[in-house]
Amino acid sequence: MKHSVVVTGASGFVGGALARALRSAGIAVVPVARSPGAGWRQLADYREAPPADVLVHLAEDNNRGRVNAGGAAASGAAIRTMEQLLAKPYRRVIYASSAVLYGDEESQPRGRGDAVQLADTYATTKWECERRVLQAKGNLVVRLANIYGPAMSANNVISTILGQIPGKGPLCVWDAGPVRDFLWIDDAVTALCAAITSEVDGVLNLGSGVGHSIGEVARIALAISGEADRPVQSTQPAGRSSRLVLDIQETTRALGWRPTTHLKTGVERLMNGRLSSE
Repeated sequence: MKHSVVVTGASGFVGGALARALRSAGIAVVPVARSPGAGWRQLADYREAPPADVLVHLAEDNNRGRVNAGGAAASGAAIRTMEQLLAKPYRRVIYASSAVLYGDEESQPRGRGDAVQLADTYATTKWECERRVLQAKGNLVVRLANIYGPAMSANNVISTILGQIPGKGPLCVWDAGPVRDFLWIDDAVTALCAAITSEVDGVLNLGSGVGHSIGEVARIALAISGEADRPVQSTQPAGRSSRLVLDIQETTRALGWRPTTHLKTGVERLMNGRLSSE
């Protein structure tokens, strides 16, 4: 079955990568974004989004602190946009949600049927959008882990770590203890492409299924750079256990997909790419 796809948030990290992959696969794709730029159609409002078989909504702000600071106004705007898109005649909608809905207090990988924790405005907004998306049969919610790769935001922990290499003295992070699930961008895009061309609905987790502490990520990067003797220092340790890793067994079964890029390989690619561009 041939598909036509609209990708919102095409100016962003994941949206841009997905649009390029769909185009390379010969799938008719219309990338859209609110900001001006080459490679996508600029929209003043997502109510102007063009028709297609499938909509992939990746346009929400993924900066948790900024959304929380925006409070009810930011949340309401995101929910209204979701409602406007759902009112359009797409055969199927795929919504990029977040693994933060599971909280960070469980030691075991989190499954898609686990309880959610609405700890803040960001999580509540994601949950409210999910509820609306899942009211229609055939729609899919994808709860994303920490996606990383070339062109990722400068405001994430891997960017913070790599920004201190090369260097001398301690490599500083807020807290080296939390364990998170990191997924390479190409693996994420491959899974999203599989979801688009499938008829899978409901909720799927999208991550690597493997946990790494922030300190471990830093030590991997330091070892690759030949600076393994530098200590990793926590500047604002939370003093509690924090772990969020996704159970991806249902995702691998439903999509016939499996992540292939180990964290060490991904970090090494990022560091080599940065060096080659300097």
